[in-house]
Amino acid sequence: RAPLRGEYDAWRAGLDALAACPNVAVKMGGFGTYDSPGFSPEETKKYVDACIEAFGVARCMFASNLPVDLIDAVPAERWASYWAAVKDRPIEDATALFRGNALRVYRLG
Repeated sequence: RAPLRGEYDAWRAGLDALAACPNVAVKMGGFGTYDSPGFSPEETKKYVDACIEAFGVARCMFASNLPVDLIDAVPAERWASYWAAVKDRPIEDATALFRGNALRVYRLG
């Protein structure tokens, strides 16, 4: 499930345990969905960075969580927060996170 504000340490421990399995990839999404207010872009970046640190870019991808995401943000706001989290990374990383990794993992390309 999406992490809750104040549960970062437990969430991170579980994330690190999953990342130890080389056949597991992570869909990044829903950050702050069950908190009120939802996560700020800065909070979202903390979680995105943790996923990338644990799994590496090649095993991460952004995901929508519709219609649940509509609880706290419109899709454009959610995707803008994802972009803000990775905008300083190389464009190749951003392309992989937003598109390439999903095509590869789900064998769509």
